[in-house]
Amino acid sequence: MHMASTMQVERLQHPTDDQVEAMVEMAVEAFADDPAHRGFVGGNHKLSPLFFRAMACATALDGEIYVVKDPTTSHIASFGLWFPPGKRLWATDEQKALGYNEFFSKLSQETQNWWRHTYPETVAKLRERTWSKEDSERCWWCFNICTDRRHENLGYATAIVNFAYDKAKRNDQILGLSTGTDLNVRKYLAMGFRDRGQTWIDAPTGGWAVHTLSRE
Repeated sequence: MHMASTMQVERLQHPTDDQVEAMVEMAVEAFADDPAHRGFVGGNHKLSPLFFRAMACATALDGEIYVVKDPTTSHIASFGLWFPPGKRLWATDEQKALGYNEFFSKLSQETQNWWRHTYPETVAKLRERTWSKEDSERCWWCFNICTDRRHENLGYATAIVNFAYDKAKRNDQILGLSTGTDLNVRKYLAMGFRDRGQTWIDAPTGGWAVHTLSRE
């Protein structure tokens, strides 16, 4: 475990069903008004639990989940979903079988086409322009970081990022993530990230600017 002031960050290797659902509920609430998330679910927020559950289960299989727990209740107060160099979210059939396929099947045809073409093609162009092959190959990528609203502004997410950074640094690796809001860009800059660049992602639900950031 890793101490950050009065909190502990730990890796959650085998999350229980209740812990997965706690992370899902936290993310559904946190991203309810997020334009990128609206695009991912095609404007159908009934699919949000499926989306975040698929993300958590795939990370439990091939990535690493870092959490801060409430010191009183031991319930998860903040979590981060990370994939090590060489692995990506929903990159394998095994990962997709853990909820992604079900989520994708419930999307409209228009949103499925967006997932297959517009979104990956736009992101690929951004990464090609802003990330070298060498940096990409040594990057821990954060696909989601989220804090329970009752525990916001206590440094929990910062502690999780620092925990991941310390681990990456020991192996000459770096951190990477993307975000679609100016508020989050400011938060990540304050955590020591740098903004590598941005682009505009068109979506049927309305587009948004996405920034890609790294911490070396």
